[in-house]
Amino acid sequence: MNKILIFLLFPIFVFSQNIKGNVQANNLPISNVEVINNSKKEVAKTNSEGIFEIKAATGNWITFYHKNYDVVKIYVDSLFDYSKILEINL
Repeated sequence: MNKILIFLLFPIFVFSQNIKGNVQANNLPISNVEVINNSKKEVAKTNSEGIFEIKAATGNWITFYHKNYDVVKIYVDSLFDYSKILEINL
C-alpha cells in the first residue's frame, strides 16, 4: 500500500520546477509584490529589483498581487518554458 501511495505522489515532485522572473510597471521594478501559487498555497515576494522565484507545475495558477496595482494571473500550461525569465507588467 505504501509503495503505491509513493508512486502516485512521485509525479508531483518530478514536474515542479522554479519559475523565475521580474515584475515591473512603467519600466520600473516593483518590490514586495506577492507571487502566489494558488494551487500549492505557496507565496514568494519580489525583491527590491522586482525579481522573484517560485515553484510551480503544469496546471498551477500564479497570481501577482500588490495593493497599488491590478492583479495579474497566469496559468502554467504544458507549453510553459521554465528556462525563460518571466516578465510581468502590472
